Amino acid sequence: MDFSRLAEVSGAHGEQLSDPAQVPAAIERCLAAVRGGQSALLHVKVVPI
Repeated sequence: MDFSRLAEVSGAHGEQLSDPAQVPAAIERCLAAVRGGQSALLHVKVVPI
């Protein structure tokens, strides 16, 4: 399930990613949304090691 899409249709900022290199920028975008008064959800897909 794409939880980020569920967040978006609920009026929140939602992002889904699987590339670890994208995490810092995604966190910054989520924090910016929260600072702007919006909820945020970051859905990160991880693979077993």
